[in-house]
Amino acid sequence: MLKVIALIKRRAELSRAEFRRHYEDIHVPLALRHLNQMSRYVRNHVTAERAPGPAGFDCLTEFWYPDQAALQGVLAYLQSAAAEPIRRDELSFMAKQENVFFPVDEHLTLENDLVPSGAISKIVVLAARPQEEPIEAFRRRYEATLAAWLDGLPAPLRCVQNAVLRTGAAEPPWDVITMLWYPTESAGLPDGAPRGMGRHLVVSVCECETPLALLRKP
Repeated sequence: MLKVIALIKRRAELSRAEFRRHYEDIHVPLALRHLNQMSRYVRNHVTAERAPGPAGFDCLTEFWYPDQAALQGVLAYLQSAAAEPIRRDELSFMAKQENVFFPVDEHLTLENDLVPSGAISKIVVLAARPQEEPIEAFRRRYEATLAAWLDGLPAPLRCVQNAVLRTGAAEPPWDVITMLWYPTESAGLPDGAPRGMGRHLVVSVCECETPLALLRKP
């Protein structure tokens, strides 16, 4: 299974609510009429952020593909004349030149069997190493720092680590992306921020997932 993450930014004249409405009500149905190679498709719309400045994106989108051939098929299609409706729609609500895509290595590190039936809140932590620090050393330090931070917070229901992969293309802006799911009573950003992990960003998001059956419709 291959996974790609995209950091999507809205056009300056749109509010986040307008951007989200267009993405979910117009763009997602349009894309799914043309693309059925994905095995999973999740949009994480930013609702709050804690950083020295703005997050720089409004939606963190996750794409899963069954194999490399499926991913290459999507990329080839998106460059073809047939994908013009998708490209035109993207320009109508995205600041497309500022979008960033990169592959990740996904690992589920915590899964709580006692997941409540109500809505779940989701928090995303993005971190980048100092330029001089080797990536493996940073990841080890990051895991220890994150564990110490989470020890002072309510226990998450689920935790997924995404190690950002470098492919020789443009340098990704982050090295590790952690996703944490909490029950609704824990909604919102936690007080404080991870210390000692270098440049980082903490955001709360609203998760929207398209059912797998819709991805596979002819």
